[in-house]
Amino acid sequence: ADGAIGNNSKWTAGIIILGDEILKGLTKDTNSYYLCTKLWSLGVKVKVGKVSVIPDDMEEISHEVKQFSFRYPVVITTGVIGLKMHGIA
Repeated sequence: ADGAIGNNSKWTAGIIILGDEILKGLTKDTNSYYLCTKLWSLGVKVKVGKVSVIPDDMEEISHEVKQFSFRYPVVITTGVIGLKMHGIA
């Protein structure tokens, strides 16, 4: 499972989970568990407190992605953004 990152323990990643359904308890978040397990197996450290779950709000998503981009070389988002959110950049 060696990729571009390899076993470089200096890498960190931020994970942003998107979804009102998770925050309302309608859906169980299994993505963060899967991603943390996979990243650790690749040698990427995901520090505790660096997984964020946020609502389906365009401004909040944009803000969180920008903040994570400044702090982490790897930023992963997961969840359904929807068609109305296609303008996020």
